[in-house]
Amino acid sequence: MVTDKEGCWLIAGDFNAVRGPEERKGRTGESPDMKDFDEFIVTTDLVDVKLSNRRYTWYKPDGTARSRLDRFLLSTKMSNMEGQWIQQGLPRNISDHCAIVLKSRTTDWGPRPFRVLDAWQQHPDFKKLVEDKWSEMEVEGFAGYKCQQKLKLLKGFLKGWNKEVFGNMEAQYEQAVKKIEQVDMQNEIADLEDAEIVKRQEGFSEMWDVLRKKELIWKQKSRSKWVCEGDANTRFFHRVTKGRRAQNNIAGLMCEGAWIEDPDLVKNEISEEKKDWLERSFSAKEIEEVLRSCDGSKAPGPDGYNFNFLKFAWQSIKEDFINFFSEFHRNGKLVRGLNASFIALIPKKLNAGGLKDYRPISLLGCVYKLLAKVLANRLKSVIAEIVSETQSAFVGGRQLVDSVLVLNEVVDEIKRKKQPAFVFKADFEKAYDCVDCPTKEFEMGKGLRQGDPLSPFLFLMIAEGLQGLVKRAVNEEMLHGIEIGKKGLSVSLLQFADDTIIMGRADAENIRMVKDILIWFELMSGLRINFSKSSVFGYNVSEKWLKGAASMLHCRVGRAPFLYLGLPVDGRFGSKKLWELVVNKFRAKLAIWKAATLSFGGRLILLKSVLSALPIFYMSLYLLPNSVLEELIRTQRNFLWGGTGSIKKISWVRWEDVCRDKAKGGLGVPDLQRKNWAMIGKWWYRLGDEVESLWKRVVREKYYGDREEVDITSIECLRVSKLWRDIIRIGGLPLKLRNMLVEGFKWKKEGKVAEMGTWEEGRWCWRVEWRRGTIGREKDEEELLEKVLEGVNLKEGAGDVWKWVHGMDGKYVVKLAYDFLASSERVLEDQMCKLIGCRLVPSKVAFFGWQLCLDRLPTKNNLQKRGILLQEGVLCEWCNGKVEEVNHLFCVCDNAWLAWTQVLSWWGLESVLPNTVVGVAEFFIGGLGRIVGKEMGSCVFLVVAWYLWYRRNVQVFRKDEGIPENLLERMQVKTFLWIKSKVNGCVFSFYEWQSCPMECAMSIKKHKRMRKQFYKAVATSS
Repeated sequence: MVTDKEGCWLIAGDFNAVRGPEERKGRTGESPDMKDFDEFIVTTDLVDVKLSNRRYTWYKPDGTARSRLDRFLLSTKMSNMEGQWIQQGLPRNISDHCAIVLKSRTTDWGPRPFRVLDAWQQHPDFKKLVEDKWSEMEVEGFAGYKCQQKLKLLKGFLKGWNKEVFGNMEAQYEQAVKKIEQVDMQNEIADLEDAEIVKRQEGFSEMWDVLRKKELIWKQKSRSKWVCEGDANTRFFHRVTKGRRAQNNIAGLMCEGAWIEDPDLVKNEISEEKKDWLERSFSAKEIEEVLRSCDGSKAPGPDGYNFNFLKFAWQSIKEDFINFFSEFHRNGKLVRGLNASFIALIPKKLNAGGLKDYRPISLLGCVYKLLAKVLANRLKSVIAEIVSETQSAFVGGRQLVDSVLVLNEVVDEIKRKKQPAFVFKADFEKAYDCVDCPTKEFEMGKGLRQGDPLSPFLFLMIAEGLQGLVKRAVNEEMLHGIEIGKKGLSVSLLQFADDTIIMGRADAENIRMVKDILIWFELMSGLRINFSKSSVFGYNVSEKWLKGAASMLHCRVGRAPFLYLGLPVDGRFGSKKLWELVVNKFRAKLAIWKAATLSFGGRLILLKSVLSALPIFYMSLYLLPNSVLEELIRTQRNFLWGGTGSIKKISWVRWEDVCRDKAKGGLGVPDLQRKNWAMIGKWWYRLGDEVESLWKRVVREKYYGDREEVDITSIECLRVSKLWRDIIRIGGLPLKLRNMLVEGFKWKKEGKVAEMGTWEEGRWCWRVEWRRGTIGREKDEEELLEKVLEGVNLKEGAGDVWKWVHGMDGKYVVKLAYDFLASSERVLEDQMCKLIGCRLVPSKVAFFGWQLCLDRLPTKNNLQKRGILLQEGVLCEWCNGKVEEVNHLFCVCDNAWLAWTQVLSWWGLESVLPNTVVGVAEFFIGGLGRIVGKEMGSCVFLVVAWYLWYRRNVQVFRKDEGIPENLLERMQVKTFLWIKSKVNGCVFSFYEWQSCPMECAMSIKKHKRMRKQFYKAVATSS
């Protein structure tokens, strides 16, 4: 262990443990020591430096096992030092361990490219400056050339403006601090005059303005999309950015056996009508809709402009861009350099070394990228008519999980019928880069650019050639696929872009034909199969036959279960082991984020937007086992409350209440089980709603036979796959009601709806007849069934339509299904907690307000209830006379009373406040809120409560007594900065806010009302 006086330290050595299965070969599965070691790194907030040139550091002499046992672990402060830390393994010679070396050096990134910063948009003069400069520039030539050159000239000007006006933030910060210091020194001698007070407030405002700009810059560099502006998580952004740089840093490449570190060395057809639609001229509305839909913070290309800038400056640059689109429509050509791009190398795996271990992603210029987005949107609407049903990527209405469902059902059918079969999982070598398929329509050089919006759709057209070859081989009976159901529906190919599965009857001729097809396809398209990375799986065949097939294909022998598109195939879907990948991803994310660097509000946003979305693909197809559900919830709960690994912190609010909808007093964190049910329930709707698709035909042929109308629960097949059985279990009516509906009618299981009622004066009336009278609990079920039938409205003479009764227009929406499942949950007793979702304050403050109104803060009284403090240690830190509980601390204690009195005076209010937190909140939210708006009332209440809690903690932990004399001034500064950061068009000064807050608040309320009326008028006119 090495340390210094500055808090920079590291641990290095042979830990005899690994963090996960990916760091070990020769032994499968996850062991307790992995979890313990990973928890140790996370809990101690250590940074695991990437091993850049190899994957393992220990090798068993016989070569059967290898692991990464040796490593350097750095403290957070050391990892944030200037420069880039890299770790390399040295030759091990006769030892079974590799020596490792830690290097610190400033990474040679090459010339620093120009980048537009989103923080520039906060400068009051920036928009006017862009408008003036764009209108001043005069460029002659083609429209595309004009856009290109104007952006280039503007780039030069913005570089200088950033350096001279905006960018010198350190000097601006020092100047603001110096201004505050000067006034403070003057205040030590005498009382301040009004002008000096204003000067100090201007200093505070300038200082916070600089800090906000820094926060925005770090946010943009970190590429974090989930966080809200105004939450000071700069430390977190800095950590993420450093982490991204460590990940993106390519210390060197293995080329021809040498490690190099010097950067200098390193046929369906669409209709004529659709053709005309594709080639129509571009409209301003179409371009603007595409621009609005684009993520504005994506990394820019060589021109340095992201879509945030285009949206910001659109009114100034709009005319030139529309002229460019019109010119391109006329001649179909681009000026030289307009589609130039940077190439970013993204590692495909851990510890990438050689060039083949990286995926090249093109970063495009904004002009070409906008054009490509518009063209891709057009192509997307017709692509379904060009590619076959076996392809499920990038086609509207088809989903990634469709292919996985089909593959699982096919494998289940193979096992059920005990038919000999093979499944070949193909791996294309650098699929996009190797495309070499020029045609009259697309005159390409070799390869498609990843990162170009058009590339996925062009690739689908090329990949369709493989489907054509397979289809022809099946039609000519040269390839025999897997037959499903009584009619023998043949399935032989599944595709998701380049992820390909070929399956068929297990015989030598089939295997030989697969290899021939792949070779023909390579000659046609340039797409080459990497047979050494491909796998063949055998079912109901001998080991000898399977190895022979693998030898014929020159591929690996695969073992079940295996992954396809990241989801398991042919596994025990209820087992915890199958979900290890999801659980490990949870842990990996937590190791990167480190809860200690985030506020409660930041953790909450991250929890809602990222952690809850990690298992989304698994949950859309597989039912969550209870053991996995408990593990995921435990991980979420620990992250929210700041626990790491084995260190647990108090969960102050029940998890059920955390997941409760905001309108019912919760935080709105998704309940994973309900989300799982809602997502699986969509299969019910899709089975009845979708036009014929491959997955539907497979399920229908396998389970429902020749019937035109499908009752999802009425299965003809005696043996149902575990996957489809779980889908059947979710959704629809309760099982008893379903049985009553199917079996209770006198017609038994057969009958027509027309025979179950009559038309009376144009209205359908149900007349359900039972085989016998209902008794006992059956009467309640009968009444419930009648209520369900009342909601089914029939129209005379109309055709049958598949609808979901809880959705808009009868469409099934997962979000609405989730809300329906949550509709029965109770509303929390305290109605105030749902009013604290104030958008004028940072999320951490809103979170604090939620805890406060629920009486779930770590006050001494609450700590004593949980056995952390003794009875004699619960007195108020300020008065030492009463028990410290929320009503005393925030309402009754003298310090609290003083703070509320000052705020009432500031707002010109006269009132005797209640002596409960809920009562005070009702006064500000309901009373003051009626005048200035509920959000403003919430903001005022929260800033006082926030500062009281802050001062209480300062006294408890730092022994700094009492409330400072300038508490009101601090609260005024804080609320002013919150409002300025959250409200667009806020024009009043700090002096106005300090002297007449009621008028300022009314101006915000009026401004919001006018904006709402404006957008409503725009929506009505359009």
